[in-house]
Amino acid sequence: KIWGMQHVASSRANNSSSSIRVPPGPCVAVLQGKLDAITGPSMMFGGFAYNGISFLFRSGAVLGPTYVVGMAASFCSALYLTFTSAIIDFNLARLSPKAKEGFAAMLGETLIYARRSYALCLAMFMMAFTVMGYIKLWDYGSPLSEQGPLGWKYGILQLIGGLLGLLSLWRLRHTIRLEASRLNEAPKEGEGAMGSQGPSLCKVRQMLAHAKLGSSSTAFQVGNVFYEVLFSGVNLHDPAANFAYFGFAVTTLVLGSIALMISCELFFSIEELSDGLKCVLAERLTIHFRLIRILYMASLISWLCSMFFSSEVKYPELWWASFSWSCCGLVVLTGACVWMRSAMGFFSFSEMRSDSSLEEASDDS
Repeated sequence: KIWGMQHVASSRANNSSSSIRVPPGPCVAVLQGKLDAITGPSMMFGGFAYNGISFLFRSGAVLGPTYVVGMAASFCSALYLTFTSAIIDFNLARLSPKAKEGFAAMLGETLIYARRSYALCLAMFMMAFTVMGYIKLWDYGSPLSEQGPLGWKYGILQLIGGLLGLLSLWRLRHTIRLEASRLNEAPKEGEGAMGSQGPSLCKVRQMLAHAKLGSSSTAFQVGNVFYEVLFSGVNLHDPAANFAYFGFAVTTLVLGSIALMISCELFFSIEELSDGLKCVLAERLTIHFRLIRILYMASLISWLCSMFFSSEVKYPELWWASFSWSCCGLVVLTGACVWMRSAMGFFSFSEMRSDSSLEEASDDS
């Protein structure tokens, strides 16, 4: 289908006397921005899902088929997105600038499928992660017949975290789409209600860029935590450390996945609107942009908190190793945040003083 669109766009661009007009659609830059927002994280999640099935040590567990189906669906969705993005990029490289715009305008339906596939990739991955605690290997020194009690003991962490993650993914995705649909139904009312108080288009672009900036690093972080949960065993003599280590790790994965979903939905929902409505929707969804930043920071802190107990769980005699390095990381992270806040406040105060001095000078003159 995409190849056919490429040929149609090329023929229309070459035939300047054609009376058929290309319907309005996203420009090439917006198209590539949308694909970049979902392709990188989806490729990582596809790799996580593939390895999650490859290292299924307890294939005879009761919930094993549910886990495999969820990971397989996540992998297939990621594979679809990867192939779609590659084919679109390949066809764009072959077209002239005029044909590229026409080709991008015809990909509206394809982008809808890509957006749904990305949501399906994250949702199915989270669903499989929900039951992973009941099929993973918790102690590498015990036979498979003795893994069941450990799974029922510690699997509740992934069950609760996964269910909360699925609920949050659905709720936030529904909220963003509902706000965008309301704005589409009454665009004039939205523009009139905002007036001149909302953000400018340049500011909206910056907000989207910042929201998308941490997607790749967050996906990488989520993948590392997933592998830690998948491959790590427990310390049979310290259940408290086990619950703390895996609990914070699950929290990191869930928070990071929610941030990735919000970032994708914001980018797609805002870029589908006209310039004026983009500013309106960005104003209404300001709390979601702030939520992304909070989730990024919270997932990083919870990851460091999980590392507090990593050595205690894996190498009890070296319990101080990961604990000391995690403390150093938290101190550096906290110090950096405090310094940046103080620097921002100082520059804002300096700008206010310069503005007031200019006003006084103008009054004197």
